[in-house]
Amino acid sequence: MKILVVAHESEFAGGANRALFAILKYWSTNKLVEYEVLLPKANGECIDELERMGIKYHVIKYYKVFSETRNQIQDILRKAKVYSKFVYNKRAAKKISRLLKENDFQLVYSNTRMTSMGACVAKELNIPHIVHIREFGNENTIWGPANIKWINKNSIAIITISKALKKFLVNFVNEGKYYVSYDGVSYTHKRVIIEKKDDFVNILLTGRIAPAKAQDEAIKALKILKDNGYKKIKLHFAGSQTGNSKYETEYYDNLKKMIEDYGLRDYVKFYGEVNDMKKLREKMDIELMCSLKETFGWVTVEGMRSGLLVIGGNTGATPEIIEDEKTGLLYEQGNAKNLVEKIIWAIDNPQKVLEIRKRAYLNSYNSFTIEKNAEEVLDIIKKSLKEKK
Repeated sequence: MKILVVAHESEFAGGANRALFAILKYWSTNKLVEYEVLLPKANGECIDELERMGIKYHVIKYYKVFSETRNQIQDILRKAKVYSKFVYNKRAAKKISRLLKENDFQLVYSNTRMTSMGACVAKELNIPHIVHIREFGNENTIWGPANIKWINKNSIAIITISKALKKFLVNFVNEGKYYVSYDGVSYTHKRVIIEKKDDFVNILLTGRIAPAKAQDEAIKALKILKDNGYKKIKLHFAGSQTGNSKYETEYYDNLKKMIEDYGLRDYVKFYGEVNDMKKLREKMDIELMCSLKETFGWVTVEGMRSGLLVIGGNTGATPEIIEDEKTGLLYEQGNAKNLVEKIIWAIDNPQKVLEIRKRAYLNSYNSFTIEKNAEEVLDIIKKSLKEKK
């Protein structure tokens, strides 16, 4: 079997391509399947990695086909651009398919739904298409013609990275096409987990500063803790401090204002991008996952593998990773007071927290492996092709 793998970009800018390349490396190392990769740019970290791996790749310009409305007059232009990029991708697919027809691909596997290119190439080559969906999107997302109904129509199988994402999309996809495979997390951190001896609590949030990550909830909780006499506590933010949009810049500025207004300047530290997360996590006690709706939760798994107590919101895929009071603590996302209650419980119950951390550490290594993910995805591809015949 020979597969054409379609990536949405040529960089490792987010988790999607990192997860993809973990799968590809496992396939190559174990010689499980023959594949080539299609990318939209001729330079980037993904290109460098493919060359190191000795994997053949193809390059033609194509676009991501989504945007977001922002309640501005420019939304009309944003929608028009999404449609024009979709049309451009169809033309690019015709062009590249003429060059790929002699390669005898049996299937196209798209790594995300962010680009329509994989489905368009599969249609031109008259072969099946499978898509690995890794993102929720939200009510403001503009998907244009390449919406989930279009993806369903142009795919023989759809893989999601959590049950929560499957549930989110289930009304638009034929049930028999749906599969769930959790990402394999490469992050490892060998750490002896011992009971905390001092009474100072360091709490970490990892990820870019953005409204979807709900860092403001942690700051609200910190204020409540301080007001109730918990002053031996510090909140640490690791992640880029501004995104590309004015919206994210305003959000970061608002966080800084909240910190000043609440008198928390000495209780909060921003690190920006951190190169050595293992070293930083060794100084931490708790990691928070406050996101509105995580599609999976790499950071959640990384926190567990670092021996930390992870406290996460009860939305998205976080409850699929955290079993409350077994492998972490769950709080009512959006309820800062409930988050405070969970943090206080952790402070007051160090022995129970020690047992939770140990269970989480072991479970994170057993449940979210690259080997399992890569083999599941390949099995889904084989099964879907067999059923197609």
